[in-house]
Amino acid sequence: MNAEDLFAAIGGVESSRLERSEMTVSSRTTFTEETDRNKKRHRKAFPKIVAAVLIAVMIPVTAVAAVGFLMFDDPVQMIGALFGNRTGTDNVQWTVPDNQGDPAAEYHADRVPVDENAAGALAPYAEAVSKSITFGENTLTVDANLYDAGTRCGFLTYSIENPNGIRKYAVQPDGEVWFPEGELLVSNLYGKSYIIREKCTDTTLCATYFYRNTDKTNDRLELRLSFFAATEDPEAALRGNGKDSGDSVVIGLKKNSVLPSAAFGDNAVALSPFSVRVDHGQPALGSYVRELKLIFRDGSEYTVKDDTTLNCLFEVTNNELTETTLMLNRIADVNDVVAVVVNGVRFEK
Repeated sequence: MNAEDLFAAIGGVESSRLERSEMTVSSRTTFTEETDRNKKRHRKAFPKIVAAVLIAVMIPVTAVAAVGFLMFDDPVQMIGALFGNRTGTDNVQWTVPDNQGDPAAEYHADRVPVDENAAGALAPYAEAVSKSITFGENTLTVDANLYDAGTRCGFLTYSIENPNGIRKYAVQPDGEVWFPEGELLVSNLYGKSYIIREKCTDTTLCATYFYRNTDKTNDRLELRLSFFAATEDPEAALRGNGKDSGDSVVIGLKKNSVLPSAAFGDNAVALSPFSVRVDHGQPALGSYVRELKLIFRDGSEYTVKDDTTLNCLFEVTNNELTETTLMLNRIADVNDVVAVVVNGVRFEK
């Protein structure tokens, strides 16, 4: 880890490449989940997804639309599973080592139960996508999507299936999942994938892609399978032509899909139910977020980030260092939040 990596890990600005290094530089903090680990898990959880894949095989097109939600019974159940405290990574801690392998920073994350009323209020904004593409022996199926045009953040559920067994992947202590031998999922938007353990099998990985639309003029999310998906030999893939799947799943990002939100400190902070955007226009804030807390009506606090806490699924700062956006690991009732504290500065509604 170089000096820039260490700075980012201890509390500096995250770039799209730096945050992953926070928890992957040491094998001591990386959890690898082989396919045989999932063999006994919920084999009956995927009849609908299998059906969708079979349809994709039988009909001579590369993207197939199905009806309804595939992975969960309804949006409320989906939101509860993704943002609740039964993910398997609910109260975790990890250490970020320095370039000598010694501890440089320690973090923890804590999840809370999802408020059913808050989940119900979000449910109408979720849309079933139900589209699949196949490349090599891997099939990508995008299930559902929920986007907030206000903070330009969203999340979608997806699966990658390989009938011969899903390629080895790694899971971080907080649930972030990735493929060490070459990522299979490619997107035009910045984001991170988090595992949905209860839905995985030995042949299927299920995950949520939490993303941020960094371009205000962009109105679509595109997902492809990478060239690594075309062969089971990663080294052969690197020697190949390096082309990703020609087909993609395209999701329109509706500009009128604005979730209930709240503004604090004359729009210095914007809060949606699952994301928060900080404007660094005030000199007192500096150019990155060191600390962020939500203050609720009853006086209780929720720490999103401080020196030892990372209750955010990602943090991204624009190139000009004027705006930072964080994706929360819980659903917040924006009407119940009375103030937001950023770097020691308290912003009221």
